Amino acid sequence: MIEPLGHTSTGLRRIAARAATVIDERGECAVFLSLQTRNAYALTRTDPDWRTAPARNAAHLVGVYQPVAGKDQIASWVLSDLLAHVGMH
Repeated sequence: MIEPLGHTSTGLRRIAARAATVIDERGECAVFLSLQTRNAYALTRTDPDWRTAPARNAAHLVGVYQPVAGKDQIASWVLSDLLAHVGMH
């Protein structure tokens, strides 16, 4: 399942917090941020495209996350990776 996380105009912290909620509720997810559209989304492991989407969209892949910590810690990890992703492009 693809979960929209928001547009960068709402702020990267808000996107990271939403991602942490999705990861906590749905399990392992890949987080993507398109620098063309500025939209972020999470792809859950149960999605049929799970195996192919990360390779197909590698330039937009922020990271793959598992619910191994609390939501605040996950949000912190996602935010750090979002900042690095934006800084790389």
